[in-house]
Amino acid sequence: MTFDIVADYQDFLLPIALLILFLVFFVSFALYVQFKLKKKAGQVDRALKVLEKNDPIWRKEKLITYIDHYIEDVTTSWSDKDRVKLKDLLTENFYEIRSKKLDKMDEVGQRNVIDNIQIQDILLVDVQDYTDDELDRFTARIKYLAVNFTKNFKDQWEEPRWDEDVDPNPEMEAQDYIEFWTFLRQGKGWKLAKIEKEWKEGDYTDRDPVLKDEKYMPVEDI
Repeated sequence: MTFDIVADYQDFLLPIALLILFLVFFVSFALYVQFKLKKKAGQVDRALKVLEKNDPIWRKEKLITYIDHYIEDVTTSWSDKDRVKLKDLLTENFYEIRSKKLDKMDEVGQRNVIDNIQIQDILLVDVQDYTDDELDRFTARIKYLAVNFTKNFKDQWEEPRWDEDVDPNPEMEAQDYIEFWTFLRQGKGWKLAKIEKEWKEGDYTDRDPVLKDEKYMPVEDI
């Protein structure tokens, strides 16, 4: 009888111990990634101070303000399915990707609405400056709250049928988002070239800023 109690006790403790270990690992890893991102943001800040001396487009405060307004413009245009406006805001490649999603929405009579955005934090985590200005780019880690849901042509909530990765959100509640927005230099301004989810954080922790060195090529073609 005593041995059965001990065995049951051990069976009870084992999953709890494993859960605790998992939580400790998860929290430790999250703190490590945050530390690496903050360190990288410091490198980017120092790089921007060098770059803005010769090119005011790299002024940090200017970039942050630009992103702040850009988010509103992009999400509003997306929610309204305003392809003309989106084409002005996105690079050609990224517009083609988003346009195909809009086509799928049109096929099923739906639209994706992103509303009530509250930006909580903007952290510049990557900057690449090349001799050819058309290759210049930067990436911002954006943390924000937003209501994200899908409506049908009658303006009623509906289960999304245009993208299986979209949260249905039937209660239309505000949710937390962390995304990485990459901007590509186009003429005298910037266009949005890519949006990545939070799990891409590791891609930006070890990449050094690029400061006008012709031996470097862009990390990827966007």
